[in-house]
Amino acid sequence: MPGRCRDDARALTEARDRVPAGEPPGAPVRDTVLASWTRCREGGLRPEGCEPPHHPDPDPDGGLARAAAPVLDRLADLVAGVPVGIVLADEGARILERRAGGPGLGRHLDEVRLVPGAGFDEGAAGTNGIGTALATGRPALVRAGEHYADRLRSFVCTGAPVRDPLTGRIAGVVDLTRYEPDTADTADSMAELVRRASAAVEQEMLERCTGRERSLLHAWTLAAGRPGGTSAFIGPDDLDDPGELPLPEDWTAARRARHARQILLETSAGLIARGERAAVEVRLPGAGPTILISHPVDSHDGTHGTVVEARPAADHRHRSLRAVPAAPAPGRAPVRPGGARPVREKGPVERGTSERDSVDTDPYGGTSRPVMVGERGVGRFAVAARQRLALLWEAGGRIGAALDPALNAAELADLVVPRFADGVTVDLRESLLRGGAPPGAADRADTALRRAAARRRSGRDASRPAPGEGKPVEHGPATPQARSIEQRGPVLAPGPRTPGAPGAHRTPGTLLCVPLLSRNAVLGVVTFHRDAGREPFEEDDLRLAEALAARTALCADNAHRRLHERDAALALQRSLLPRTLPQQGALEIAHRYAAAPEGTGRGWYDVIPLSGARVALVVGDVVGGGLHAAATVARLRTAVQNFAALDLPADELLGRLDDLVVRLDAEAGHGRTPPRDRRETGAARETGVVGETGETGETGAARVAGATCLYAVHDAVARRCTMARAGGLRPALVHPDGTVEFPSLPPGEPLGHGGREPFESVELEVPDGARLVLFTDGLCGGRSAGDRAGDRGAERLREVLAVAGRSPEETCDAVVRALLPAVPQEDAVLLVAAPRPLDGRRVARWDVPADPARVAAARAAVTRRLTEWGLGEVVFATELIVSELLTNAIRYGGGPIQLRLIRDRALTCEVFDGSSTSPRLRRAKSTDEGGRGLFLVAQLADRWGTRHTADGKVIWTEQSLDGDTPGL
Repeated sequence: MPGRCRDDARALTEARDRVPAGEPPGAPVRDTVLASWTRCREGGLRPEGCEPPHHPDPDPDGGLARAAAPVLDRLADLVAGVPVGIVLADEGARILERRAGGPGLGRHLDEVRLVPGAGFDEGAAGTNGIGTALATGRPALVRAGEHYADRLRSFVCTGAPVRDPLTGRIAGVVDLTRYEPDTADTADSMAELVRRASAAVEQEMLERCTGRERSLLHAWTLAAGRPGGTSAFIGPDDLDDPGELPLPEDWTAARRARHARQILLETSAGLIARGERAAVEVRLPGAGPTILISHPVDSHDGTHGTVVEARPAADHRHRSLRAVPAAPAPGRAPVRPGGARPVREKGPVERGTSERDSVDTDPYGGTSRPVMVGERGVGRFAVAARQRLALLWEAGGRIGAALDPALNAAELADLVVPRFADGVTVDLRESLLRGGAPPGAADRADTALRRAAARRRSGRDASRPAPGEGKPVEHGPATPQARSIEQRGPVLAPGPRTPGAPGAHRTPGTLLCVPLLSRNAVLGVVTFHRDAGREPFEEDDLRLAEALAARTALCADNAHRRLHERDAALALQRSLLPRTLPQQGALEIAHRYAAAPEGTGRGWYDVIPLSGARVALVVGDVVGGGLHAAATVARLRTAVQNFAALDLPADELLGRLDDLVVRLDAEAGHGRTPPRDRRETGAARETGVVGETGETGETGAARVAGATCLYAVHDAVARRCTMARAGGLRPALVHPDGTVEFPSLPPGEPLGHGGREPFESVELEVPDGARLVLFTDGLCGGRSAGDRAGDRGAERLREVLAVAGRSPEETCDAVVRALLPAVPQEDAVLLVAAPRPLDGRRVARWDVPADPARVAAARAAVTRRLTEWGLGEVVFATELIVSELLTNAIRYGGGPIQLRLIRDRALTCEVFDGSSTSPRLRRAKSTDEGGRGLFLVAQLADRWGTRHTADGKVIWTEQSLDGDTPGL
């Protein structure tokens, strides 16, 4: 067995080591543990760097510690001599108390800083019994190999949260930690023990709340001379029925009895809140009128409270009672629930007397019994009300955390079992789970729903998934679920009797079916179930169930609509991105694109072939999501393609793109009309004319400002790359020997910020065998991860890229495996380009003197070179093109003049001259002597254009070649 434990621990260690890299574990790992590892990784924790912080001011004498002290004493006796440490932590995972059992254990606990004052929050110490129990709100068992932190992998620990019985919120954690466990059975027994200890601490906390009430009840019974001076507190759960409030087998009568009890409890709670002596007559269904009398009383420890007793009105027939208005407490109306009216016996009631004299000694005779006792607003009935409010408050924080209707249903099921019900099923419409169009008010609910979540109470506290999740269900027309959907309201029905179940002879189980309604459309139905023997659902439970169902329905509907919009936006964005990369011979390119389910950025990329064996590479992302972000991506991509077609330099192209984004935001109502040039923008910002704006403008559209873009142009002939960026990350250049370089590229402001400074471009050499890697922030953790996480991601990227000889496809695969998580937080774009050799045999250059007589010699040289290349079919057209371009350069341009031919997938002819004046194509009239040269060029070439250089301009043409050129 020890050898098997070591093998399991080794497998878990290997699985854990794969998680920080974003890889699947590769070995069976419990879902709760894997989820905790994922949270630790997303929080930036490293297994070797989990250091619990120290908090100098824990509260070892607070209410939690005092209530837990007797439980910890009993627990210490149970584990005496066993190497198990007992730890109590507060709601912030700060250790309040530690008890080490067994010799030598304290030293091991000190080494991992499991000491009072240390903080074992999951975000700082990794997966552990304390922090994980707080993070999930459930008992957490972490075996030795399942710890995320290396320092804790020799321990097994299990923690269980302790909830405040009044509020339902987690007040702390009880944890058991053992050094080097022998078997898994030890861990399971520790888990059961710590769950019992947690429940015992909760009971102690409740006992401390009601201890004063018991003292008050004891004082009342002694003062009234009644038997049972040590009687326990009597509240809603202990209310006995001497006959006037029967619980018959008939369901309708039983509901009336529960309603009668509800009236008694509500009225008694109101009398206790008043804190005065008063008598109230209430009329109970099926039991006749009853008198409730409140008695202020002081206990022996000085606690001031109130006892409320009930007397059947039949015992008072011989006395004359007259109704008087009960003086309400300040700011309160008289208590009159359930048709109650205040009464008072004839004669004044003496006040200010002793405890015994101030308490009614039952002068009427007959039957009387206490209903409720407590201080103002305190009592088991008030505790139950507070617990309902706490459950509703917790639902606001837990339901809706996931953007998935099925997960919203699971969140509801996990919340209510076993605190509100013993079992629950949530059935949702098929269209809601398939991601179809949002349901409308006129739509009928599907007759065949699908079970989205099912939970069933298992054991004392835990809940487990019930069978049937994910399967279609159908409720017949006579079932409570079908009636609830048809009536669009809650339906309370008896549950099936369970033979042999505790209390089955008294109370059947109950079903409470509530429809899930949102925007007046039925999304499904939720069924709550309480077993026989547990208090059946009451009116307050029904209201709570409706509130929980309404919360779940709203979250599920919102999630479905957002998912539907997200899917539409992703479909639109994918349709706008290039489906296949264009054919070009300058670069071998591979790319990857990963869309985030709910990212804060939408990535985009493009590959644009340019003239002269040049290729433009573009990557960027847009802040935000949804259809607006997808439309913005389409606008930016179209704009970049148009600007690239003009052969603009990289820095000038980003400047034009920035002005476009400013104009788009101005049109959306986010700012003033864009400036005429970038200098005006800078001056406006310096003078404060352009102020900060919100996230949405007058039209409701989100801002585009904040988009990033990296634009690079690779020249295969010169083996150089010119690039500029607007925000975002620097590209990476992987040299042939595997050395990775991040070129020093000025960052520039993100697009739409108005351009306080002009963009700058840099030029770098890209040798044969190198790889150029462009990527967005989402690949290295995203903007939300922060600068430090981004730096760690960049260093990790450097490690992955530092391998020589990889192809672009192999590089993409390696980077995605190492850096990209299964569910990225932002869209991630990766573009890897490797130059294809373009040797001198495929490029021809001639310097041409500015003499018209030398045009013929140039034509002859072109003819010879085309013949050598085997391109005789394009000789005639190329001669005419060369003749026209050289003649225009000599006549209208200036020296030096150069002619260049490039044989690639197309034949490119370029003429360089020293003039910056661009030619213009026009249609010549029949009487014009010139103006037909460029028209002739446009007819002979597939494409032509002009691009400017630092020394002049280039006029170029492209002629397509049938099929791939030989040798490519």
